[in-house]
Amino acid sequence: MPLMVTPGNHGIETDCCDWSIFKSYEHRFRMPQIQPAVLGYACAERDTAPPNYKFAGRYDYGNSFYSVTTGPSVFIFLNTYTSSAKNSPQYLWLKDELARVDRRVTPWLFVVAHATIYEPFRKHLKEIPQNTMKKAMEPLFAQYRVNAFFCGHDLLYARTHPVFDGKVKVDGRTPMYITIGNGGVAHQHDSKPHDEPWLASWDWLSYGFGTLTLVNASHAYWETKFHNNSKSEIVSGTDSVYIVNYADTVMIKESKRDKEIYRD
Repeated sequence: MPLMVTPGNHGIETDCCDWSIFKSYEHRFRMPQIQPAVLGYACAERDTAPPNYKFAGRYDYGNSFYSVTTGPSVFIFLNTYTSSAKNSPQYLWLKDELARVDRRVTPWLFVVAHATIYEPFRKHLKEIPQNTMKKAMEPLFAQYRVNAFFCGHDLLYARTHPVFDGKVKVDGRTPMYITIGNGGVAHQHDSKPHDEPWLASWDWLSYGFGTLTLVNASHAYWETKFHNNSKSEIVSGTDSVYIVNYADTVMIKESKRDKEIYRD
């Protein structure tokens, strides 16, 4: 089965010989490269020992961030654990890459990263890498009408409404954020009350995966396939939603009005 990967906090790993980070991850996989990887270095082994929730090192290019075109869609893979601040290599590459997408040819646009920028669960609230990415990149996601953002990190499931700056949007301009981290590892118990207005669905009891079907240029269908500890059969109807694609032949980057609303 073909796999596309994105760096996570457990892949940071300090090399025992030269103190570089992400070296194992970089050599295990061969993703489409923009240019050869640039690896940062740790000051001490403990600086990059998992879980690394506050890590702010450097790992650019190589398997760190890249894009893939498949059928009528473009998937952009980002690295939560390198700099995503404005003027960072990752930010500048993302901005150029989004501008190059021709929605008349590939109407669907998705982003994948290890961690969400809309964190509903207690364990990973207010982590620096996600907050940095949200501040710098969320306006780009809105400006170029990214359809959905997929991630893991939390060992649970969550899906937001289309959202921007913490506010639910119904105008089709902003992505929904889907955390699908419950593939089989022990549950991450979460007792936090969930009253976030942008949170559409969440589940910390089930295991499983999700499927994304691109029905046509205007509609896609997201559906989870979950089961729990006591049953092996799939639990039907756990969560599903149609994603409506409002990116038409007039690219968002050409609209002065949208540049004013979602200025980066």
